[in-house]
Amino acid sequence: MPIVEKFPTKEEIIPIYATIVFPIYSWTIYRLLWNLPSWQKDLFNIGDMLVLGAYGLAFAFIESLTILVLIVFLSVVLPAKCLRNKFVAQGSAVLWVFFVLAITAQYFIASTVFLSWNIKEFVISSTLILALSIVLLTVAPYFLIYRIEKLESFFTTLADRMTVFLFIYLPLGILSLILVIVRNIL
Repeated sequence: MPIVEKFPTKEEIIPIYATIVFPIYSWTIYRLLWNLPSWQKDLFNIGDMLVLGAYGLAFAFIESLTILVLIVFLSVVLPAKCLRNKFVAQGSAVLWVFFVLAITAQYFIASTVFLSWNIKEFVISSTLILALSIVLLTVAPYFLIYRIEKLESFFTTLADRMTVFLFIYLPLGILSLILVIVRNIL
């Protein structure tokens, strides 16, 4: 099979990219709004706050493109049944599990600061969480999508509906990246 035929189509990539963009940009905006009160206290200039927001959104844009390249690469490299055959459903399921685990990991790492764990307890719990994450990211979506047809339909529909957010978040990300580049060049 030629390598070109292994790549997902544009119609498959757009919903997957939307599935990537929605949680990343939403989480970035949530964190920016979370920090807004402290910025109002420390940064008296609205321009500085907008620039900090632009840096966050520019990073979200680059991060979302990186994850898209990674998932397309995996669909080309892995056997067809693992990701390519049901690219939108499996890719969407894997991405949602990944995002939930990423947010959980952020809170887990932040909470270890407040716990009086020694290094051994931290390594053991981190290893267990990593092992569980690997199982959830690889095995669960594969078996669930192939076994439960309604789940495949759910993740495909969810990914298709996320494309609406591309009209909002993509221009924000591109404008933010342009602002960051211009600000650092001039």
